[in-house]
Amino acid sequence: MKMKNLAIAAILLLTSAKINATDLCVAENGAGGCYSTITDAVNAAVNGDRIIINPKAGNAAYAENLTITKSLQFLCNVEGGEYTMQGNITITPAQSRIIVFIGMKNLQGNMTATGNSPVGVRCKVSIMNCNFVNGNVNLDWDNFDVTIASCVFLDGNIGIRYGKVIGNDINTISNYNSGYPNSYYRYSVYIGQDATATNDSLQIVGNKISYNGSVYAYQVAIMAYSANQYYYITNNILTGSSLSHGVYIAASKNSTIGRNTIVNNTISVTAALNIGVSITTVVNSSYDVINNLILATTGTGIAASGGGPVQVSYNLMSNPLVLSGITDDGTNNLSSNTTLDANNRPNNGSDAINGGSPDEAYYDINLTRNDAGAFGGSFTQDNFYPVTGAARVYFVRAPRKVTLGSTINVKGDAFDR
Repeated sequence: MKMKNLAIAAILLLTSAKINATDLCVAENGAGGCYSTITDAVNAAVNGDRIIINPKAGNAAYAENLTITKSLQFLCNVEGGEYTMQGNITITPAQSRIIVFIGMKNLQGNMTATGNSPVGVRCKVSIMNCNFVNGNVNLDWDNFDVTIASCVFLDGNIGIRYGKVIGNDINTISNYNSGYPNSYYRYSVYIGQDATATNDSLQIVGNKISYNGSVYAYQVAIMAYSANQYYYITNNILTGSSLSHGVYIAASKNSTIGRNTIVNNTISVTAALNIGVSITTVVNSSYDVINNLILATTGTGIAASGGGPVQVSYNLMSNPLVLSGITDDGTNNLSSNTTLDANNRPNNGSDAINGGSPDEAYYDINLTRNDAGAFGGSFTQDNFYPVTGAARVYFVRAPRKVTLGSTINVKGDAFDR
């Protein structure tokens, strides 16, 4: 009887917490009884509340800096629309804290955190269908779980230690990051070292990343420093007038339990490229580098060092790009004739079309042989663009091969506006 009463009390407590959570609205000049600023709504909110923000007339900005110390959702009141703000957003982390931004346009401002989240259930931050005109998302802190999906960065960059970067359009001009370790490099997407080791994969999938900033020592589209998680880097387009490295792996998880994946990326510059895919690995770190398309006037296409097992197969590169520290298994094409259209898709007649692995696990979504580069395979760029702003599933994972009679497990990540 005592256990039954405890269960009832727990249910009542959860129900009460859910009932107390509510929607708060924000509108220009407090119209309709709403709060006139986002800050006032944040101050009045409790954990679990949604803050529904009405766009101002003429898309004028809510000019304010936000400090968030609660689990809150920030949503636009217009289906598929955006509310405009201008200011910095600072997150104070806590265990199990959940913060969501959907439909925000920030004219100028960065999103940062006050420090590491405590060890335990991660502080979860989701940023979806947002537009950063001039600003960065730097959540390079321990024990966060960050999702950045279907966002546009007109001039900015991203830093995380754990989570997903899916289907974003990231342009880096002047807002390269310089505050992360090893400032000898400048990056568009930076993956730092999280304190908590897992067997999970950091997923960087389906992004368009263009680095067009000033020339420094090295300019890198995706820089990865994590030795506590695996990497899953697929179907990204990495370009830019001053790009020196496409994917630079500076640290790897020292374990054979899982594999790191760098598959079906397009790396293209119209000048010299230092290294398209660079892997500094350790003895027990395994990589699959398959079906990538790397185009430049000169440089190294793929380089590996450190002694770990790296499978490099069915990659296409323009002459005179070379492999370094890798024995070619005979499947790589070092003299590709591929040219790209304005959307970085291989033109008709390019050998990248049906030029990837013939293994059915890599088939294109039309069930033909893999097209090397970002438009090949089941995670083709066509899945992520254009960014519509409507209710959508932004990522689906399913097995590439299924044994007859076995269970098919499918997992989708979605948000509903």
